Amino acid sequence: MSIAQGWADARSRARQGIVGDAVYSDGTRREGNGINSVPQAAKTVTVTVTDQGDDDAVILTLDGVPVLYNTGTGQTLAQIGAGIAAAVNANPLSAANWTATFLTATLTLTSRQPGVDGTVSIAADPASVLSAVTTTVAAAAAAEVQFGRAIITTGYNPGGRGSLGETERLVGVASTARFTAQVQTLAPTFVTAAILTATVIEIRGGERHQIASVSETSVTTLAVTLAALLASLNAALPANTVNVTGGVADLVFTAEIAGLEFTVDMGASDTGATIPAIVKTDTTGPSAATSLHRAWCGISKYSPIDGAITLTGNAGVYAPNRGVVYILRGVVWVASEEAPVQNGTVHVELAPGVNAGRFFATGSSTRVALSRAIARWERDGLVASDSLAAVRLEA
Repeated sequence: MSIAQGWADARSRARQGIVGDAVYSDGTRREGNGINSVPQAAKTVTVTVTDQGDDDAVILTLDGVPVLYNTGTGQTLAQIGAGIAAAVNANPLSAANWTATFLTATLTLTSRQPGVDGTVSIAADPASVLSAVTTTVAAAAAAEVQFGRAIITTGYNPGGRGSLGETERLVGVASTARFTAQVQTLAPTFVTAAILTATVIEIRGGERHQIASVSETSVTTLAVTLAALLASLNAALPANTVNVTGGVADLVFTAEIAGLEFTVDMGASDTGATIPAIVKTDTTGPSAATSLHRAWCGISKYSPIDGAITLTGNAGVYAPNRGVVYILRGVVWVASEEAPVQNGTVHVELAPGVNAGRFFATGSSTRVALSRAIARWERDGLVASDSLAAVRLEA
């Protein structure tokens, strides 16, 4: 009698994959990188300036650096405000951390360092020359980026204090907090007996997916016709897509999920005396600020050198304001509690919170489907309980 043990008999096995890691050693894999900057914000404060007379001594103290300005003789309010702003920007110590602008009667001071809660205090003789300091934007640091999450671009570094400066891509985890809902407005003219047809189409990169299409015959007035068209559209449009309002002089289409891109095609027949003119206005978007597909970068890559950022943390992440590497072509392990089907549609969770940027096989009121030309499910993990699945990215 012999005893043998194979690999399948072992109670413990090596982990089959790591979230954010490449599944295959693929020479065609492509990667990109950017600076984690979401949702960081630079502190902004405002001060109201008043012209109380001549020879007023004004002192602004920015992070302990005093900036002095005297109102002189005969200056207007505009000259005084512009002079204070110029004094801040000309002082190398204050200008290293703050920029100053003046408009109408408001002096605005903006920190150059996002996430840094700098201090601003004022003194003037008489004191009424400047109002109290009001913080309009609080300093906010970026959040860490977990591995295996959807990464979007939020723009580029603005550069330094000159025409040449840093141009790194700024990135963050995809969420509705980073997007504004797209809005499109259509305003047709009224022609009795003309037939108006409105077709709503979801845009997924280069793909067009028809969501709903309805027609109404123009009767009585434009308001009556649009009210009927509005009711028909909202009845035909599925949940979590586009909502329609207006109905008096125009129809306003709004994405129900910030990050979902759409367009509306409206046509009119010549059943009436003439063909109605239709004006379509992109009220908000489409742009990288309204569309997940336009802002899409890839999936944050696993990094063996970026550990937890807290003493009690047990999972590696990209730290705030640090570099983030993402995969934009290849096959990537992601966390998944579902059982995705090969070549199935990939949905991105956009609700802010612990699941922001995760990938799902099913849609919801907070998820946007990715174009199959960008991403599709490659496979589930080895077993249903391993919480892993693989996404194939194309770019």
